[in-house]
Amino acid sequence: MRRRLVLLLLLVCAGWSGCSSEAGGTGSGGAAASSGDASQATTASSSGSGSKNTCVGGVSDGKCDPVAGEDCSCADCTSTGVCLHKCDLQAGVCDPVNDACTCVDCFTFHACSNPERSNCNDTDGKCDPFEGCNCADCAATQPSCAAAIMLCKDGKLDQKCENSEPCGCPDCFGTPTCLSCTIDGICSPAEPCFCADCAVTNYCKDPANCQADGVCDAVIEGCICEDCALIPECTGMMP
Repeated sequence: MRRRLVLLLLLVCAGWSGCSSEAGGTGSGGAAASSGDASQATTASSSGSGSKNTCVGGVSDGKCDPVAGEDCSCADCTSTGVCLHKCDLQAGVCDPVNDACTCVDCFTFHACSNPERSNCNDTDGKCDPFEGCNCADCAATQPSCAAAIMLCKDGKLDQKCENSEPCGCPDCFGTPTCLSCTIDGICSPAEPCFCADCAVTNYCKDPANCQADGVCDAVIEGCICEDCALIPECTGMMP
């Protein structure tokens, strides 16, 4: 479940000097640049603040390195946008350290918002790092989510993307109908598996990536998966 999410974070980090130098690489079917070592680190950085010091080597060096596993429990990261729920000034770019998931630029970044809501922790009553506007805690507390939520039916989240709701409603973030393809011969990590450039990749054809939870997360799951096989975007396609 985490492998393509890891790659998404790595590629966003690739152009940012605060991330590890391991962040480079290109995506082919969402798997080419991912690594097992990075997966565990990203899982830690996505989990929010905790009591454990996640600084590399347990020592602060003044640089927040989420790819290496540093999160809001490391002193290097406590003043970053993702931990303070602040946004940087670079419009149109979701910076995984200097932008919080509740920033407009990050609304549809998969690590912040996805149809499975795998990054949400709705039991602690607070908007945690890497929770987006489709997470109940952030929807209730973050002003930046309010305008987007007003686009939803009755101005509320119900965790279902209905036909009457536009893609700007957080209930619809990451759903197949709100994902687009770029036909250029390259499967980028942010493209869904039903895209022509992605459907033929080993990642999107791998049944091991299926979640079997009744929700089609097309960035993670291919048309071979039961959750996605019957969506219009996959109907008639060879996985």
